[in-house]
Amino acid sequence: MFFNRKKDREEEEYLSKNIDKNIDRLKEEFQDCSDLVDREFKLSKTHTRIVIFYIDGIVDKQVLQDNVLSNILVNMRGCDDPVKIKEKFLLDIIKDYDLPIGEIGKVETIEDCISKIVEGNTILFMDGINMGLCLSTIKPPGRTIGQPVTEANIRGPFEAFTENLRANTSLIRKRLKSNNLKMENINAGKLSKTNITICYLKNIVDDNLVKEVKKRLDKIEIDTIIDSGYIEHLIEDSPLSVFPQMVHTERPDTCTAALSEGRVVLLVDGSPFALIVPGVFIDFLTAPEDYYSKFYIATFVRMLRYAALFTSLITPGFYIALTTFHRAMIPSTLLIRISAAHAEVPFSATIEVLLMEMTFELLREAGLRLQKPIGSAVSIVGALVIGQGAVKAGLVSQEIVIIVALTGISSFAIPVYSMEVAIRLLRFVLIILSSMLGILGLVTGLMVILIHLVSLRSFGVPYLSPLAPMSIKDWQDIFYKVPIWANESRPTFVNPKSQKKQQGNSMPKKTNKSINKV
Repeated sequence: MFFNRKKDREEEEYLSKNIDKNIDRLKEEFQDCSDLVDREFKLSKTHTRIVIFYIDGIVDKQVLQDNVLSNILVNMRGCDDPVKIKEKFLLDIIKDYDLPIGEIGKVETIEDCISKIVEGNTILFMDGINMGLCLSTIKPPGRTIGQPVTEANIRGPFEAFTENLRANTSLIRKRLKSNNLKMENINAGKLSKTNITICYLKNIVDDNLVKEVKKRLDKIEIDTIIDSGYIEHLIEDSPLSVFPQMVHTERPDTCTAALSEGRVVLLVDGSPFALIVPGVFIDFLTAPEDYYSKFYIATFVRMLRYAALFTSLITPGFYIALTTFHRAMIPSTLLIRISAAHAEVPFSATIEVLLMEMTFELLREAGLRLQKPIGSAVSIVGALVIGQGAVKAGLVSQEIVIIVALTGISSFAIPVYSMEVAIRLLRFVLIILSSMLGILGLVTGLMVILIHLVSLRSFGVPYLSPLAPMSIKDWQDIFYKVPIWANESRPTFVNPKSQKKQQGNSMPKKTNKSINKV
């Protein structure tokens, strides 16, 4: 544990005018913390003691030295009256000496000092004053803004969120230059005190949605929050569902588009992934590039994704049902070839499919965990070698290899990883049901999945919106993609205050005039 807090205090402990008591109390709270730094200074003429506390590694020492300590000591060195020094302490002295530093405030309790220090601020005490000065010197370690890793794109912005909360909020501010963009901060986690920023557009978002988000965040009772995934699992509507109910993204442009629609974005300090609420089923089949490409290209690719999802989900189960229970549905020529191939294999079609599916999943997992330069090579080469070796050894038929390969490639077309994993898990359920009841088992499994999807909610919004309940007006951004200039309204299922995104159809006008002068 980073520091010990005495929870049994009935009242907060206020700072003392005796600087030694304040120093002893802070050192007691930060006992065995080797990264805590305390430095004491004395003014040459008055011998007034000044002490600063900060955590090494998360404080900008250059700012602390050049902009704070040097200015205070130089300007106060000529002051002979200690009473005058104490009268001008804290905010008054900052105003007089014009310290070039961002945020400055007062702290009056030991608890306030602890919370500010662990955030990366510097606390300054002066002997004879029963309050301290909090100087914003935060410089947490982190990486620079880079490219998206899990949401690669060909066209569009290449900026991605980092683990620095303020860097992430600035990336959104850069794209939405409006005073209606509100960013409220709360803390969660008894030990981690993780900062969470709630982002929304005041003039667009539904106020009830913002209230519901705040209500759920306030109910979080956990010691440590390391990533936004913790928040997702703690505030989603149906935590036992296999389907994701909040969109997680590392792209600022995706968050900007969501805010413009009337949704809420959650940014968590220390996490490069933002959460977008509410999240509905269609959001997990939409890629940012859909909005940067021609509308007919985006429509074609989006239809391809829906077909890939359906193929990835039912193909293995459908093959097992046909070859095990419904052979009369297979053309006779094809049936003879399948039967001849299976005659040399000692296992049933179900065992073959499960064997190859598990092998494919292992290869995929191994490719993710290996080093990036060799991960993809191992996955591809491993799949080819194992597939060919299994066929030659007579463990599986060639048809099974084709079915599993088609299923795996189709699953890669799903743009959001959390939805892809959900479909992969449900695929195994449908394989088991198809091996037991044939087409009846496959259809029953699909009906149960559909009923479950209809029953899901994401912050009160039906998960299959705008399909169920049906809103044909919102279909312009589901199965097909209308041009940007024709997309005039926001989705109705998020209940935005302002329905219109643009005033009228802004289709470019064609002109017959030549720009070249004769």
